[in-house]
Amino acid sequence: MARDRGASKVFLTDVNRQRLDVALKAVGGFVDDSWVAGDDNGVAEAMEHTAGRGPERVIVAAPSKQAQQAALEMAAKRARVVYFAGLPKHDPVAHLDMNQLHYKELAILGAYGATHRQYRITMDYLERRRDELASVVTHRFPLAQIGEAFNTIRSGSGLKVVIVQ
Repeated sequence: MARDRGASKVFLTDVNRQRLDVALKAVGGFVDDSWVAGDDNGVAEAMEHTAGRGPERVIVAAPSKQAQQAALEMAAKRARVVYFAGLPKHDPVAHLDMNQLHYKELAILGAYGATHRQYRITMDYLERRRDELASVVTHRFPLAQIGEAFNTIRSGSGLKVVIVQ
């Protein structure tokens, strides 16, 4: 979707090689490069891929304090950082380096829901890319096996898990 919306370069990273490979199978044709995030959560690789400037847009779609901090570190000056994942309710407060925010003049946004227009755009996109994106759903469980479905989600072995009746 980033490519469709005008991004000139798209990078994808994850801490889990298996999940990254599944995502690349679905959208790899739209991704310029990808890597497994190491101890620095992918900051060094992001900087290397952008000639030291950092990406102009960073989207964090993982409930990880480390990933949220890494987004600030890798972001270019005046970049936009979007947090598209919250943190667990029992531990929702992250230590973030506010000097990254201040001196880089970053715009930080949270994303949770969407407008009707955004849903229409997304549904149109999904309809056009149905065949390419089908592999993102890695597991399907009947409602009777919902416990197993949640265990799969918690283990990180699935990308998208669907419950069917």
